[in-house]
Amino acid sequence: MRGVYGTLFPVPDGQVKSINDEVEWTTTLGNAIVGEESYFGPNSISAKSEGFQFGKISWELSRKWLEESKVKVHKPRANKYGEGLDGVLKGLHELRKGKVSGEKLVFIL
Repeated sequence: MRGVYGTLFPVPDGQVKSINDEVEWTTTLGNAIVGEESYFGPNSISAKSEGFQFGKISWELSRKWLEESKVKVHKPRANKYGEGLDGVLKGLHELRKGKVSGEKLVFIL
């Protein structure tokens, strides 16, 4: 199965491919959408109009979808399979069996 894994911060080269070589990895710094030069540590990141245009479009779409209740978060379920790491392992087992859907599993460690 091919997919895309997007992150806000870079991960080491090859890390995603070492887990699944069919997944495409992409990263974006959130400040890219303001259309101004910024810095990531000592590195300068030049402003790009594409980032600013993307930011404008995504902001308007997000606002509209929130107003229309088209965007919803998964319902959090705390300790559904028990507390601690034992609960995490049981939750992962159920997830792998396809028995977790439409909810966010949260575990108190």
